[in-house]
Amino acid sequence: MALKDVGRKRLTSYESDASAEGLDCRLFYDQTRQEILRGFDWPFARKRQTLSQDTTTPDFEYAYRYQLPTDYLCTQKRANNLEYDSDEEDDRWTIEGNYILTNDSSVELKYVSDIEDISKFDPLFTRILILRLSLQLLPAGAGISGTASTRDRIERMLGNAEKKARTVAFQEDNTTGRSDWNNARSQDVAV
Repeated sequence: MALKDVGRKRLTSYESDASAEGLDCRLFYDQTRQEILRGFDWPFARKRQTLSQDTTTPDFEYAYRYQLPTDYLCTQKRANNLEYDSDEEDDRWTIEGNYILTNDSSVELKYVSDIEDISKFDPLFTRILILRLSLQLLPAGAGISGTASTRDRIERMLGNAEKKARTVAFQEDNTTGRSDWNNARSQDVAV
């Protein structure tokens, strides 16, 4: 679809097509897919996992080390600390390599997973992926007439698709609720 958007020839097979288009698609696809997954909190890519403590402890600064899930792409939120925001040393954490380092003796992780199966993609994610790939593939076909107007058209469609994705994701997530703090504030009740 991205090749069609920029007026380039279709592939006979994504995995084995030796044309310039096939090589370009394989060059850009995985990196672009992961970039889009990391850049936005896609509901279809969210996962939760309670992590197991690693037997090796960090040399300094943190007390515990936890192995990240194999499909981990980026952190959405640490479930341990959703109810408060603190600068206390025990609440700090960092990602180093394939591990999360922290002073917490347990870690519940909300994360964005590296979804590769296209049948699991949200339709809006697929549309954004196509448009971003189109922009990546356009310079490779720079000899095509109307490249500037094609780029402008694709960028407009991409901006609209990204706005729609943000709106839909916002509508599919209600984490605001009525917390104890908000209840106390609105009803003058001590927490």
